[in-house]
Amino acid sequence: MVLFPPTTTDSCLPKGVSASHGLCGIIQCDMRLAAAALLASFLYLSALCSSAFAAEKPKTASVQGQPVLETLDLDTIARIRDEGLNHSHIMEYASGLFDGVGPRLTGSPDFAKAQQWSLDQLRRMGERDYVEFTIAGKNRPQKIGNVTVELKGINQKRNQYSVVMTVEDKRFEKKNRALNEPVFFYTSGTRLPEELVINKVGKDQVSGYVSIPKANTQQAAATSTSGR
Repeated sequence: MVLFPPTTTDSCLPKGVSASHGLCGIIQCDMRLAAAALLASFLYLSALCSSAFAAEKPKTASVQGQPVLETLDLDTIARIRDEGLNHSHIMEYASGLFDGVGPRLTGSPDFAKAQQWSLDQLRRMGERDYVEFTIAGKNRPQKIGNVTVELKGINQKRNQYSVVMTVEDKRFEKKNRALNEPVFFYTSGTRLPEELVINKVGKDQVSGYVSIPKANTQQAAATSTSGR
């Protein structure tokens, strides 16, 4: 019984070549053809990928409203560097607080001394005016600079206070504000905020200051002059 009849006989092969030799040659030929076909497919796909990447132009990210190239103001950078290296007062201020005042526990006499020292330094800089005040008693409105302040409540244990402020006929209340926490407000026609700071609380009494930018005063004066 023959399951796989031979397709090649010795009589069909050249002299000296058996059927087994012919079968091996066919297998080797098929392997070479398969390898050649695989290589050709790889080269074809590589060519397609290369042409696709070459055809696609690189995209550059553009942000609307921003220039393509940034222009550096080297003169301003040089002035900032010169100010920091040659005109800095950081060691002077550090010595004044650390050596001159010393430890400054909140609510201590040295803490109040440090606040006064800081105010003096700010006055020396000349960019703002500082109006110091003390309000004794609740529900007693007091005019301080451009704002009227009315004391409403005090919590000495938590170093908190509540006040009502009136700026240009606009009334607003600040409840349970912390000691030394600045309260900023604006007046009409100005770009820089004024600042209310209460740095000391007592029994029905608070003390602090209002900081007023000199630029606001100059701007207000210029506006009133131009309106004449």
